[in-house]
Amino acid sequence: MISYSTVVCYVPIDSYLEIAKRKLGSNETYPEIFDNRANEFASLINQLPKRRFGTVVEVGCGNAFLSTLWSLTADRVIAIDEEQKHLIQHSQGLECARKLIQCLDAKNVEVRPGKMENLPLPDHSADLLFSSYVLEHIMDLKPALTESCRVVKPGGLQIHIVPDFRDKVGTYWNSVRTGLRPKSFAKNLLRPFYKIVQGHWRALPNAIGQLPFLPPQAHDARKTFFQECWEYRGVWWKKQFASFGLQVLQTIDMPRKMSTAYVLKAPTSRLSANT
Repeated sequence: MISYSTVVCYVPIDSYLEIAKRKLGSNETYPEIFDNRANEFASLINQLPKRRFGTVVEVGCGNAFLSTLWSLTADRVIAIDEEQKHLIQHSQGLECARKLIQCLDAKNVEVRPGKMENLPLPDHSADLLFSSYVLEHIMDLKPALTESCRVVKPGGLQIHIVPDFRDKVGTYWNSVRTGLRPKSFAKNLLRPFYKIVQGHWRALPNAIGQLPFLPPQAHDARKTFFQECWEYRGVWWKKQFASFGLQVLQTIDMPRKMSTAYVLKAPTSRLSANT
């Protein structure tokens, strides 16, 4: 894990990071989440032209920590996610976001229930639309990117952080390395036989999938590992964005070297977007 001290940010995010870690870190499944997100935000904002945004919209805000960081360089931030916790959609629910915003006393951040395919916002109301590890969970990008182009002002910005092929290579290597440990190897090798003896036929495919050297399960249950490998390529992402008239201005490597931020210029008019 990269420590926050390795990334210097001209936006004063230190106090928000310290409070979030101290007061809310113990409640997070992954305690390093605040450090990781602070590093990503710093790496991103440092490479953008210095400016203050009017309205920033974060879609799939999760705990809304990134929304609060954006609030330091924006007049208004709207954090959007599903109201209730939804494991399949990887949503934590908005109660978690409200708690963090209140804890950090970020007064210019508001939360709204919604999802990217149907944003609760009027046309051309955002200067910047941002998402972090959201697009890879959307099977059909057409309604999502159509909505993002509708909401962002003509010529405005969209920034999407998405995993890339290195993420899948790392996932596969970690799976093989773990599976070759003596105890894990024996356990994984014998697991399918246990399921057969116990009559747990429905669990058999999952047991077989954990055999050493076999590709790991996809991050999203609706995909396969190989489909994710194909779709996480930079060429694939750029093709999706270009089909909606989104111009790639920058690609920014994230600190953990497993994901990329695409900085995109929105179409200058509704007619240039793929609708």
